[in-house]
Amino acid sequence: MSNNARAIVAACLTAACLSTMQTANAADTKSPYPTEVVDLAKKASEGPLTDDEANRLISDYPDLAASLPDYRPGKSTEKEYVVPDQTTEDNQAEVHTTEKCSTAHRAEELRSLIVQQVLYEMETSVHFCWNELHVTKVDAPVSEFRNVYEWQNIEGEISNRAWIDDNHEGHAKHMYQVANEIPYVGVIGRSHPYNSFTFKPGGKVLSSGGH
Repeated sequence: MSNNARAIVAACLTAACLSTMQTANAADTKSPYPTEVVDLAKKASEGPLTDDEANRLISDYPDLAASLPDYRPGKSTEKEYVVPDQTTEDNQAEVHTTEKCSTAHRAEELRSLIVQQVLYEMETSVHFCWNELHVTKVDAPVSEFRNVYEWQNIEGEISNRAWIDDNHEGHAKHMYQVANEIPYVGVIGRSHPYNSFTFKPGGKVLSSGGH
């Protein structure tokens, strides 16, 4: 506690005085980052920086760069795969009436400006069923976050949807809200990572994602 804060405590114990003391004490810990650097960090939390902007943070403020997302094209990694259910096909005369089921998975890993630092990985899985003419079932998506960096705060689910449209195609989308924090400053922005899927009759899966 600073001398100024001690003086305030000694002077009085009223709510107004204590409020003043807390303000004085908070001023003891100041951000080491210039205002323009904090502004650049906020820009990084909202979208891609230019290479020059990113390189400035990496070279001059590597601890800060390690907590900031890199939204530049090609900087995140993703994987997609489908796992068929272990079921026996029913013996229907027409192949197109035979229903099959699988679980589709999509994972995307968001990295910081310091390329080896993972901020988090979001993986979503959706169980669905189909025949050759229709998608017959789409379950609600289920997501998991892994390798969450200390300055990323998973605040909660924004939306969770699964439906079949009039063209007999299935869809699913899962979205979360994540707060991006930096040392000394706190929350500087929020992102909304999601994974989405389209399921076609016959079992084909299209997927995408973003932040």
